[in-house]
Amino acid sequence: MIMDGLAGTLTNKQKLSDILSAFPDDGIDHAFGYGSGVFVQEETEEITNSNRNNHNDAMVDIILSVSNPTAWHHQNLERNSNHYAALPRTFGSTFISTVQNQGAGCYFNPMVQIETQAQTQIQARPEPASEPASSPSLNSRRFERLVKYGVISTSTLKNDLMHWESMYIAGRMHKPVLHLELPSSASASSASASSSSGDEILELQEEYNLRYALSTGLLLLPLHSSYNSYSSSNSMDKHITENIRATSTDEFEYGFAHKHKHQYQLSHLFECIAGISYINDPRIAAGAEDPNKIQKLVNSSGQLQRFHSLYKNQLSNLESMGLMSVVNTSTTTSASATSTCNGSAVEIQMDLNDTSVRKALYDNLPKNVQHFITASRKNKNNNINDTNVKMDLPSDNDMNEDVILFARDLTVTLGKIVGPPARIQSAKGIISAGIFKSIQYASSKLTKGIFRNVKA
Repeated sequence: MIMDGLAGTLTNKQKLSDILSAFPDDGIDHAFGYGSGVFVQEETEEITNSNRNNHNDAMVDIILSVSNPTAWHHQNLERNSNHYAALPRTFGSTFISTVQNQGAGCYFNPMVQIETQAQTQIQARPEPASEPASSPSLNSRRFERLVKYGVISTSTLKNDLMHWESMYIAGRMHKPVLHLELPSSASASSASASSSSGDEILELQEEYNLRYALSTGLLLLPLHSSYNSYSSSNSMDKHITENIRATSTDEFEYGFAHKHKHQYQLSHLFECIAGISYINDPRIAAGAEDPNKIQKLVNSSGQLQRFHSLYKNQLSNLESMGLMSVVNTSTTTSASATSTCNGSAVEIQMDLNDTSVRKALYDNLPKNVQHFITASRKNKNNNINDTNVKMDLPSDNDMNEDVILFARDLTVTLGKIVGPPARIQSAKGIISAGIFKSIQYASSKLTKGIFRNVKA
């Protein structure tokens, strides 16, 4: 569970729960907040009480997992019809659910103004010396917060967590999010069912999604290390963009294989994990994202600690299996995977040249990822004559090169999972948000991405 008391928290659970009260709570099984409106995503920025209000204009992203999308949208149309564009508002909840089921199975209402409550502290009046000092009082005021919320069926979310069918929401949950407490106004039976489904989502997140993500990140680490070996400015973000282009060709650089290292900063592992769901994402290809987004997701204030809190159980499991170890390089002593994260001083030690290590990590991947990789390698073996290039599963020959080859094949496979549903989701925005709001939203994203690219 992610802590919200760390540095860099912009919107806490209480404020997000206040936003949830605007929605019909009957049928919501789980909800979480994420993105730059919840956690700061600027590496150099310290958030203080004096400048926190500057971030109140940032849009808050929320995902709602509901048991029956058609019924929930029907209730929400009655309560918040202005959240929907003209077309879905006209055709109703059945139409909305049909649109939702396309692509990754998520329906977004972006740039919605929701009234929330904020509490500000009022300084107590000075009292005479003879009188005891009075405590500051809290003053509540209402203001509107810009929100983008996505609705997904609980069954679709569970399947994504267990099988990485699209990685659209499972990918968001690879990174720190704030899981929210649901309003208690629903009926007792409904609340009990929602609580049970919500608990199951968190269990699947830990048992499957985080385990997949950690093993994937470890297998991708050689690519991260190789790209960073050229220049400090070559981040994982650039690696992803380069590898997206590489998916359409057989060309790939192997010259850096001999530089492969087996000791990695923990932050680099988390950058690999944070980048998984962006591989082949159309927003990256269109330049609609900050080119340094992945580094900021990991290295902004409080984020490294949140990532470590999220993955510490999975790190401990792999450590107990002897697949890797966590080392505190500042003291040259072994560090527990569950101990407090101290930034770049904590490193992962792992021998990916050991085929048993790679095989164990491979076995931790979702079955569909394994099948994609196996089929891809069989196809390449049938069409390749150069016996010096090993395209089979990790072997004892030419191991350094095969580590890179396997990481590349894994990246291509992930792109095949992420890309198609992500493109459909982007296209759905014209219907769900309407043309005007879609243009407004896309323009803001493109402007942000272009500005960041120029700045970089």
